[in-house]
Amino acid sequence: VDVERPSAGRITPACPVQDTCGGCQFQAFNYQHQLEWKRQRVIDELTRIGGLPQVAVEPVLGMENPYGYRNKSQYPVTKDFLGNIILGFYQRGTHKVVRSPIGCLNDHPLNVKAIRAVETLLNDLQASVYDEGTGKGLFRHVVARTSAATQEVMVVLVTNGEEIPRLEEIITGLQATVPEMVSLNQNINTENTNVIFGPKTKLLWGKPTIEDW
Repeated sequence: VDVERPSAGRITPACPVQDTCGGCQFQAFNYQHQLEWKRQRVIDELTRIGGLPQVAVEPVLGMENPYGYRNKSQYPVTKDFLGNIILGFYQRGTHKVVRSPIGCLNDHPLNVKAIRAVETLLNDLQASVYDEGTGKGLFRHVVARTSAATQEVMVVLVTNGEEIPRLEEIITGLQATVPEMVSLNQNINTENTNVIFGPKTKLLWGKPTIEDW
């Protein structure tokens, strides 16, 4: 509830919604403490839970930049209390979507760019949004994937049905705002499920695949 005496490794999280979004749990640790905590977690799993004798675990090798590394981003689509379409992450333990005003710091910047572009287009077009309670509405999730090697972006629109109204406007809008996008796909999921993808995916524009290495 309250922090009475902060630890030596405690910092102010870089993300403004870290305390409500379910995507991150350790941003209040500075990075070195995160690595030490992860090393200790491995030791605890092997000794306390696994029952092994004391084991030697090498220090965790950290990243040069511990942000912007996530090459695939999956965002549910919903509306806020003002009726605006938002893309974000589920609040921990709920299905309430939390939108970060600065985008997710862990996502590749091109993923954030693509997600924000789709969000703007859906609002401009007053698109139909899926409602978990009724099973009605069209857009369920938006998925973006970026190749670190080529800086190419793939976008997947997950929909509750086959037809996407004003599809050409979505395609041309994304081409204009996300020139890095080389592949736009639609995945169809009409089931009442928490699973993001349905069984059918079709290419809407561009290449069917991107490559990374």
